[in-house]
Amino acid sequence: MDLIAMQAVTIADGNQLQCQYICKQFTGKMHGTKFVSDILLIPLGGCDLVLGIQWLATLGTIKWNEHSIR
Repeated sequence: MDLIAMQAVTIADGNQLQCQYICKQFTGKMHGTKFVSDILLIPLGGCDLVLGIQWLATLGTIKWNEHSIR
């Protein structure tokens, strides 16, 4: 874990949390697949890890259908 300059991280509900630490080259395993990523450490409530857009972008192009729900 390394100290970094304080930065704001926007979360799903639009609020921002302050981040001051990063874990470089974090190694995780999800459904049998290993991944390595830099992880920002922020105070979360009921979850252990949130994989954000930066991590999602490492997977390449992702396409999905968007439907309106009424």
